[in-house]
Formats: sequence, C-alpha cells, structure tokens
Amino acid sequence: MAEGTLQTARAVREAALAADGVFELGKGLFVEAATYDGGEKVSGVVVDDDSVEVHLVLDYPLVKPIPEIGKDLKRTLGSKSGGRTMNLIFEDVVDEEEKAARRAEAARQANDVQTNGTD
Repeated sequence: MAEGTLQTARAVREAALAADGVFELGKGLFVEAATYDGGEKVSGVVVDDDSVEVHLVLDYPLVKPIPEIGKDLKRTLGSKSGGRTMNLIFEDVVDEEEKAARRAEAARQANDVQTNGTD
C-alpha cells in the first residue's frame, strides 16, 4: 500500500461523517469495507494506491437529492483523498426508527465486548 493510506482513510471517514445528511458509514455488502494497516482498521473507507471507496448510509428524509449529495461529498472528500479517484457507494437510507435500532444494536455490541471481552 502507498504510504498514508490509513491516514487518508481516517481523514475521509471523519469528513464523511461530518457531512450533512450522512448518518454513518456502511460496512460493505459481501465483505467488510475497510482499510487495514498495522493492526488498525478504518471501517467504511477502502483506500488503495489509486482510489478511495466510501460506503455511505444517508439520513431520511434526504437533505437533498442523492446526485447532489454525491457531488457535494466528492468535492469535500476529494480534497482528503491524496489525489486518488473517489468512489461513493450509497448503501442505505435510514429513518429515525432505523437509526434508533442501529444505535441500540451498537450499544448492545459495545456492552457485550465490555462484558465478555469479545464481540
């Protein structure tokens, strides 16, 4: 991997999560979407030598049409990509009920890790 892939993944992840209308980053459909290096993992962002792939879960109702969200994200995240091609994967759109369910599941998993030491 090119130098800086993990740093790029972290910067892109942080910027994506701060973007208006993004609820969380996705996990990928068949394999986990993440960048790995040195025992660390950045979920939701896959960085290689030539490209950055960002897996997105959007808030519903949408803040604007998806093509406009994509343009804004490419502009914002592109500056963090280190000159790599930016690919956006829109995995899901979630409403308030789904967001609450996802937060509860994340809290349950975090509690399991604390209680059992594994996930």
